[in-house]
Amino acid sequence: MKSLFTCTFLFYFSLTFGQILNHSKGELFTEDPRFNPTFIKNNKIKSIKGYYSTKADYDRIRPTNNVYVYEFNQEGYLVQDYKTIRRDTIVRAYEYDKNHNLIVLRQSDQYGFQSFHYTYDSLNRLIEKEYRRDVNHKKSKVDFDLGESYIISKHTFGYENVKAGLKKSYFNSLGKVYQTEIFYADINGYLYKQESRSLTGVGSAKTDYQYNEMGLLRECKTETVLNSKSSSRIKIEYDNNENIMAQHYYRNGVYKTEFQIVYNSENMLLNALLSRDIETNVITILKFADYTFFKD
Repeated sequence: MKSLFTCTFLFYFSLTFGQILNHSKGELFTEDPRFNPTFIKNNKIKSIKGYYSTKADYDRIRPTNNVYVYEFNQEGYLVQDYKTIRRDTIVRAYEYDKNHNLIVLRQSDQYGFQSFHYTYDSLNRLIEKEYRRDVNHKKSKVDFDLGESYIISKHTFGYENVKAGLKKSYFNSLGKVYQTEIFYADINGYLYKQESRSLTGVGSAKTDYQYNEMGLLRECKTETVLNSKSSSRIKIEYDNNENIMAQHYYRNGVYKTEFQIVYNSENMLLNALLSRDIETNVITILKFADYTFFKD
């Protein structure tokens, strides 16, 4: 079941002025960080390169040939990233509107390029998502020049203030509602619960959020019902400067994965993301290096 709040194999990162990572909009990710535009802009970061390596139990760190590159504009927003895995390179490009909402996400694949186009209402809420196949006039994946663009599908979203909270409806390409979602917030604006329900099947999900004394997300727990019940839980640790240091992932009550974030103590730039499988003790390391900066 599709849900904005599925709490599984994710990183959550809080937004503060001094943090390089960001989850101010509840964004989630596995291997792809969400960077804080304010931090990136204020520190004039132009690009970051990351390198993957692995470490098994009782073994040395083994580098791989996998390389990740993140490129930003001068406003601090990610405009392109690409990763080289073995001999394949996957490129993603991002475009934004004047309110810094993402309006185009274009990604290369084995057939060429696919893109997602997003439209927002006056409150910056997503109201339309369009999937397209794009033709590049140039041969390079990194250098894109749009030729033909073919619309494949379109989904829309509607919002309604109800007594319980904010209700979001998901419409398919035929204009029929197939899923609803309700967001519950307290009087201070903190989201404390989300509920999602499929109108065409038996799927449902509920996520509860808890915050620490500084108002930062401390824990979220999701219960999902599809063919059977399942649950996931995320617990987050911060340092005294409100930077996230670790995250712990549980599946059906079993501790599965530990994530750690390593910063450069001199400038708080991101040094590495570490993921440890609790059962096997295998560690995956994404080491960040080769920062470049915009000139004054």
